[in-house]
Amino acid sequence: MSELVDKKDLDRQVAKSDLLMELTRHIGRGRAISMPNLAQIVFKKPINDQYNQFEARLLRRLITELRRGYADVQPVPIASVCCSIAGGYYIATGNELEDYIKKLEKAALKKLHLAASLRRRTLPELLGQLALQLQGGDS
Repeated sequence: MSELVDKKDLDRQVAKSDLLMELTRHIGRGRAISMPNLAQIVFKKPINDQYNQFEARLLRRLITELRRGYADVQPVPIASVCCSIAGGYYIATGNELEDYIKKLEKAALKKLHLAASLRRRTLPELLGQLALQLQGGDS
């Protein structure tokens, strides 16, 4: 059983390494790579537009791990762009990274505003409650 866990972990590390290597070929928004193409390269098997949803979830998790950083590896500025023709993932540089971070912040604030509305609170009240919870205050 331990062997299986170790192999699974090793496979995940190899996939993460392959993902990072491939993304280094896609620096800048204009060089974004689509999810199906990225999955095909990382998982080393032909994948059509209806690629396996398990692989899509795993790929998203690996991207998130790279974005957050791990062990001795600094966070990787992996951005994404959504559009019907040239959507995909890429390593953001300079202004692209700042634009992507602003997009993330805007999306987060919209979700927090919705949560505040559903709780019938103002956004500052909700943020105060969340700050207390994060500091170990009342839940």
